[in-house]
Formats: sequence, C-alpha cells, structure tokens
Amino acid sequence: MSGLVAIASKTDVIRCPICYQLNVPGLAKKHPACAIYHKPAGGTQSPAPAPAPSAAAAEEFASSCSLSTSWTPVELIRVTRYNHDTSIFTFGRSLMLPTCACLLLRAPNSEHGGGDAVRPYTPIAEREGEFDLLIKSYKQWGVAGQRNYRPPGAISSYLFSLQAGTKVDFKHIKFNLKIPYNINHEGFGFDGVKTITMVAVGVGIAPMIQALNEIFDGGREDKTKVVLLLGNRSVKDILLREKLDAWERTPNFKVIHHVGTRYAGVVSHKNTCPKSCRAPCKFWVPPVPERWSELAEKRKERTWINESTIKKHAFPPSNETRVFVCGLPSVYESICGPRGTPLAMESALGRLGYDDSQVVKF
Repeated sequence: MSGLVAIASKTDVIRCPICYQLNVPGLAKKHPACAIYHKPAGGTQSPAPAPAPSAAAAEEFASSCSLSTSWTPVELIRVTRYNHDTSIFTFGRSLMLPTCACLLLRAPNSEHGGGDAVRPYTPIAEREGEFDLLIKSYKQWGVAGQRNYRPPGAISSYLFSLQAGTKVDFKHIKFNLKIPYNINHEGFGFDGVKTITMVAVGVGIAPMIQALNEIFDGGREDKTKVVLLLGNRSVKDILLREKLDAWERTPNFKVIHHVGTRYAGVVSHKNTCPKSCRAPCKFWVPPVPERWSELAEKRKERTWINESTIKKHAFPPSNETRVFVCGLPSVYESICGPRGTPLAMESALGRLGYDDSQVVKF
C-alpha cells in the first residue's frame, strides 16, 4: 500500500503530483498537505518516502481505476482534430475511473526546467477499451526574456509530436479523486450537494464534462442543479459546445459564456480618457466578439470570469452548494487561490463568502 503515497522518483520531482506546482525550495511550508513531495528548503535532493498509510486511510481514498499507482504505458490509438488548436487524443485502455478523478500523464525530458513533465488530465469520455483526452496546443507566446513571454506547453508539445501507436505513461493516485460521486444516490449524486457552480476556462472544461456526464447522462435521475461559468478568448474557442447545448435543454443546467481575456482594457484606453482613468481602463468598452450573436443574450458576458459575474450568476454560499474550479494557474490565482492550498480569502470566492469546504479545485 505504500505505493499510494511514496511515488516520487529522481525524474519525477519536477512538479508535485498533488498541487502540480514546481518543487522549489520553501514550497513545503506553503503547501503542508503535500509537503512530503516537495524539496526541503535549500535542498536539492528528492523528498523522502512517506510512511505507508493506515488501512482506514487507504480505504478512504479507494479508487476503482484500473491504472496502478506506478507509471503504466498506454497506447495512443488516434488523434482527432477538434478545432484550430485543440485535438482529442484516444488511448487504448479501459479505465473505470471514478467521477471527478483525473490521471497523471508523464512526458519524458519535456519540462522546461529539465526532467520529466507531469500534469493532471481528466478524460472527457470513456468507452470499452478506450478513453479520450481533450488537449490544447499551447504555442510559444512572446520573446524569451521579456515580461510577456510564455513558453510552449511542455505536455502539449510532447503529445502533438506523437504518432498513433506510441506508448504514453499514465498513473492514478488517491489524491486525484477530488470529490466522490455516489452512484447509489437518491436524487443528488454528490451527497448533500444540491447545487453546483462550475468555473472553467478553456480546456478546464474537461473535469466539468466528466461530472456533467454523470449528472445528466448517468441514467439515475440526478436532481442536482448546475450553472457553468465558461471562459474562452473567443466564441470559436468554445470546446464541446454541442454537448453543452444538448444539456442546456434540461431545466437543471445553464451555461454563462464569458468571452475575452483578463487583460481586456488594461492597456487599451480611449483618446478622450480623463486623467483620473487608471489601468484597467474604466471607460474602455471591449469590441463585440466575432460570432457573438450565436450566444443567447442572457447567457453571455463580454469579460473574463470575475467576482462580479460570479456574484451575478453563481449559486450563493451554503452547505448544500459546491464550486468546481479548473483552468490555468492564473484562473486559480484570481478565483480561489492555487491548487493544493486552502481557499484564499482574498480571492473572488473568498470575498463572496464561500468557505474552503465549498470549493473544489481540479
């Protein structure tokens, strides 16, 4: 059973498998829940293996997933292009993955700082002998050394270079199950949870799709009400829209599309702006996005997901509600605080009165 926790190796300490942040010195103090994986402050050695968990702890995190806690090679069957920068990667294995659980994927020698890159991924579909991952290709942005520079995605660059038939390493550990779904429920699959607000940006839609599949297509008459706040740079970037549109025909689900970026208005000012105007410009009106008319008038916002739109559309804080969050690190930073940490009280959700037990970070 010790393999459930002691999974670090010499090439697997670039990122923490729980919070997925870089294992830089001092991170252990910031993330005590996963400190055993982090490098000791000022040190460079691999973290010491944790003691074997008790039988009770192992049972608490029991998972039906067929993947072991060790790296397992799985064959890439095919790659299907979805849109201009996103594809569906189909791998040849039955998973039996619990709802709201993810896999860890390893790309050898692909991390920008050296070593193996490890990231969490949530399958968007599973069939007999196959499962699908939705992968977005992150290209280099800006010039190296400049403030706005963003390197290409470590995992996406690796995956998009592969041919069908290549083996890719996966594993599943106990910490990858974010919130349990009770398949024997009566009315509400997430026990005691009657309403869910989902906050997702880009491919952060993947774990939401997994949960929505169970709620609306699981065949158990789940009565959970869900609102999805979905952020994308443009209307054409909206992923799996056909599934979302189908679910919106049910009375218990609606999507509020947010189109734009967090930087809208920061450097764009009108020539007539008064001296009192500050960045972000409070007088700047964003242009109408291309294909904007395709979205229902009451189901769209021309802005980044923020405290104001969450307050407007989300279910209010209560013991019977949860907020699911998934996106890039900047999304967590502004909405709820980084993965692997308690809810940040200075974040949007913290200021709106939600507590740590009501927020699930994927």
